[in-house]
Amino acid sequence: KTRTLDKDTYNPSDVTATPISPTSIRLRWTAAVESYRTPTLYKVVTNSEKGNAHETELTTIDIQNLSPSMEYNFKVHATMDNDLLVMPGAKVKTRTLDKDTYNPSDVTATPISPTSIRL
Repeated sequence: KTRTLDKDTYNPSDVTATPISPTSIRLRWTAAVESYRTPTLYKVVTNSEKGNAHETELTTIDIQNLSPSMEYNFKVHATMDNDLLVMPGAKVKTRTLDKDTYNPSDVTATPISPTSIRL
């Protein structure tokens, strides 16, 4: 007897991306309902570059060493025992922070004593 698998139960869902610095983004997703392996291993592909995929058994990951002010496409896949990716995966698009928006600006210092200032 042949069984057709529901692609949605083997894929993560509801992936979100939150920029946390000009060079890093935090991804979170809902775990796949079913898995080909225990624990489920996820591969996160950035801009379709499978050779640079990040792996995790968690449902969150910080992707680092990105370029500031750049748009990135991420796709989160569960994997099978043979490391093949479960398709179609869950995708999200976001942009890293600008360097200027990450750093404070227009800071003023007011002396309040011989050894302290107020910012």
